Amino acid sequence: MSWVIPIAMYGLASLDAAFAGFRIAAGRNPLLEKRRYYARAVGRGWFVGQGVILLVAVTIAATHLLAVAPQAVWQAHLRAGGDMLWWYLPYAVLVLSALVVYAAPDPDVSSLATVLVLGPFTAARPLVIVAGGTFALVRRGFSGAGTSVVIACGAMLALQPLLARRWRHRAPLEIARRARATATPTNPEP
Repeated sequence: MSWVIPIAMYGLASLDAAFAGFRIAAGRNPLLEKRRYYARAVGRGWFVGQGVILLVAVTIAATHLLAVAPQAVWQAHLRAGGDMLWWYLPYAVLVLSALVVYAAPDPDVSSLATVLVLGPFTAARPLVIVAGGTFALVRRGFSGAGTSVVIACGAMLALQPLLARRWRHRAPLEIARRARATATPTNPEP
């Protein structure tokens, strides 16, 4: 049971990183067929997210190894992670539910999901991250897992700007040119 919280936190952080890759790439490519483009963006977000998650894991491992009472520090991390999940799980369920609606074939329904849920929830993401971390710090104090909570929240907040660096100073036409160069033709001539 002690591994449920770390596995849930890892899954949510990986999912958030993949979505961050998509969010950064969305609207930056003028081509009509964008599946491969978005798949690469999601993969890039997930991959960069693994580095962020590794940073948090190293922080947790270091606090655990350097502690006088390592078992108490591990329990503090589990309790803080459980507190954070109270904020992150409902948010993730709502976003995933909106994505199910977004996948509907009716453009009016998918647009509604975007306008009513995905747009506002994307804007609320930093607030949810900070709220979850603050909730854990208020409930558990800064001892034991406090440093890890602050680093985890800061790293997840830095993920999207880190991914956005790829797009700075690039014109939409340059992006389209690169996308066309890597795209496979759908109707190759014989």
